[in-house]
Amino acid sequence: MTEYRKVLVALDLAGETNAVLERAKACAGRDAELAAVHVLEPAYFYYGMEPAIGALPDNFEADLLKRAEQEMSEKTKPFGIAKKLQFIERGHAATQILRLAEDRGVDLIVLGSHGRHGWRLLLGSTANAVLHGAKCDVLAVRVAEKG
Repeated sequence: MTEYRKVLVALDLAGETNAVLERAKACAGRDAELAAVHVLEPAYFYYGMEPAIGALPDNFEADLLKRAEQEMSEKTKPFGIAKKLQFIERGHAATQILRLAEDRGVDLIVLGSHGRHGWRLLLGSTANAVLHGAKCDVLAVRVAEKG
């Protein structure tokens, strides 16, 4: 098996992260750089519209970012991912994951996949978009859906 030197693990902090982190750690070479990314995708940002004035509290974005950073830190700590290699991005998830992977010269992206099919697949999938847009290897780890 190839030992990867730069691995980027894309995390859905609201979902299952341990299985994805475990697989990323297993694929990384002994001296590999293991980085993690979570993308904040607020609906108004994703659909290209701004919220109505006064619709959101003044500190909404700052609180969202702070909560994401805390969760990222807690979930990656057991896997030894340094703070400087923990990234919180804003925007469309697949686009930001691919941009970061290219910027950092990543040779493997690891992310979770729910294995959706039918109508849910037609509505879009971050894993599918990353798989088809990446210039490096991609590993989709099957994770259970909550609910």
